[in-house]
Amino acid sequence: TGLGLSISKTLVELMGGKIVVESIENHGSSFWFQIVLKKDNKIEDTKITNIESLFNIQDYPELKVIVINNNRIGRRIYGEILSGWQIKNNIYSNLKEALSAINAAKKDDDPFSVLIVDYASFEFADVELTRTIRQEKECQDIKVIIVEYDWKPSLSKLKEERIIDEFVSRPAKKEDLLKAIMSVSGTEKLSDKNINEVKLKEKYNFAIANQNLR
Repeated sequence: TGLGLSISKTLVELMGGKIVVESIENHGSSFWFQIVLKKDNKIEDTKITNIESLFNIQDYPELKVIVINNNRIGRRIYGEILSGWQIKNNIYSNLKEALSAINAAKKDDDPFSVLIVDYASFEFADVELTRTIRQEKECQDIKVIIVEYDWKPSLSKLKEERIIDEFVSRPAKKEDLLKAIMSVSGTEKLSDKNINEVKLKEKYNFAIANQNLR
């Protein structure tokens, strides 16, 4: 609708910056902004839990993720994020393709260990997809993470019934997604791990208005 760009332009200008667009016909458009921020010396003493500092792909030799997402941009983002963590992944737009890939991987003795269901909808599409998947013989052992709006009361019940193993609230954040993957993939609970605290030094976080992963 263009509303997000209008909001972004207003916010950038309120902070004394400017937003710029560069567009090439039949190739697409690029947007960026510039703002001047004052350094806060107190920020160097702020500690945060960096979940990515805990993740080492070598600790998860059998980790292989398959994603069902019905949004083209969402599928691309999932691919970039998972590949950035060096996690083997396959991403599909529908259940039929995903089940075919799961069955083929099982037969090749290289099964998927985690399934992420993010079927962007205000309806119960994710829930129904997950129930269908659990009925498949080849999907009994796969760990299922569902990405949904946390106001759906059925999510906790589905977790109790072991229909799903974990859920991430939409809009999903990278750290929440990784935490869920580590939680269902490790031999010990994530909360039992020694969480290293890292200092946040001269680092700025920007929130982007987008319906997909942030």
